[in-house]
Amino acid sequence: MRSFTYFCLAATALISTAALAEVPMLSGGVGKVERAQIEAQQGDYDTKLVFSGQGGAFVANVQVDVTDKSGASVASILTDGPILLLQLPAGTYHVHAATRNHEKSFNVTVSGKGLKTVNTVFPIKDNAELTDSNGAYLPKEAPDGSYVPSDSY
Repeated sequence: MRSFTYFCLAATALISTAALAEVPMLSGGVGKVERAQIEAQQGDYDTKLVFSGQGGAFVANVQVDVTDKSGASVASILTDGPILLLQLPAGTYHVHAATRNHEKSFNVTVSGKGLKTVNTVFPIKDNAELTDSNGAYLPKEAPDGSYVPSDSY
């Protein structure tokens, strides 16, 4: 009888651990080379979030929180660049993205077939809003896909 009880407790612990498993994700895409590297890996993911401002500049340092339909947290990350790749199980998720006093919330439905891309545009219009927490300008993309150094703004 004791071995059966122990087995049930061990099985419950394994199920809880699996339910808390971290969602695979990759963030980056600052600069043409890094963007090409991250896009080369996007086939390993099913969800791609791209963040930019109204003026077309990509936006990094976005706090992204993803919850499932029951409201349970699935993923939370401060992005390293304008692109966030996630590998989510099929389903509908609520995404909340916040940066520089701007917030966007939306739902994403993942089918498990192919890459779902969502472009999120924040109402950021000028360079003053494109600075990091230390006041340094974040890189701005030039028309040829390269990034303009922050000292040339």
